[in-house]
Amino acid sequence: MDRWQHFHTLGNWLRRYREVASVGGLVYALWQRRQWKRAAEEACAAVRAGRFMEQCSFLLVNVDGLKKGANMASTVSVQTLFTRTLKSLMFDNENMVDRVSRASERATPGAPLLELGSDAWLVMANLNAHLMEACCSYGHVAAACGTPVNVVEFIYGLVNDRTTTSRQQLRVYVIRERDLRNLPEVKELDLRRSSFKSAYSVLRSMADSYQAPPAELRRHNVLSMTSGLPSGMGRTWLTFPCEAGPILSAL
Repeated sequence: MDRWQHFHTLGNWLRRYREVASVGGLVYALWQRRQWKRAAEEACAAVRAGRFMEQCSFLLVNVDGLKKGANMASTVSVQTLFTRTLKSLMFDNENMVDRVSRASERATPGAPLLELGSDAWLVMANLNAHLMEACCSYGHVAAACGTPVNVVEFIYGLVNDRTTTSRQQLRVYVIRERDLRNLPEVKELDLRRSSFKSAYSVLRSMADSYQAPPAELRRHNVLSMTSGLPSGMGRTWLTFPCEAGPILSAL
C-alpha cells in the first residue's frame, strides 16, 4: 500500500512538474524573445547613431528645381557633389572628428545645424577645402590661363539630418547665397519627394539663422568664410569658366 502511495505521490509531482515546466518554458521563451528584440534594437540604434561616421555627403540644392512646374527631366534639384568619410573630411585630425561627432549628437530635427563652438571656423575651413578641390580647380586653372570665369557666392551648412527614420546622416548642404536669402515658401514648391522635403527642412533652418551682410561689406568684398554666420555654416565662392567659346592655344 505504501508503495502505491509513493507512486501516486510521484505521479502528482510529475504532473505538477509538467505544468510548472510548461509555464516556466513559456516565461523563458518570452524573456529570451524580449532580450533578442532589445539586442536588435540596441544594435540598430548603434548603427543609426554611428552611421554619420561612415560618410558625409555634399549636396548641391537647386531651388528652382524644387518649384512647382519645374522641368524634372532637365533639372537636378538635389545633386550629390561627392562624399567623404568624416575622418578624411577632417584630414585625419582625431580631435576635430571627435568635436564634430559630439556636436552631431546634440543636433535635433528642428535644429540640424551643428553647434561647433569656438573652433567652428576650423571645421568650416576643412569643408571649404574639399569644396574647392572638387568644384573649383578647373575654374581656377581656367582663370589663371586667362579664360573668363564666373564667381558665385554660396552658403554651406553642416548638419546631422535626423529627418529620415532609417538613419542619421551627416550632410553638407550647399546653396547659392541669393537663393538662401530669398528662399521660397512651402506653397511655391513641390516637395512630394522625401529628399526634397528633407532638403527644404534643412534649408529653412539655415535661412532662419542667416542674416545677409550689409551691402558695403559685399561691395568691398571683405567678407570672410564665416563672417556673420552662425555655427555650422560657412561661405565660399565657386569658380567656373563662362560659356565655352573657341579654344585658343598658345602652343
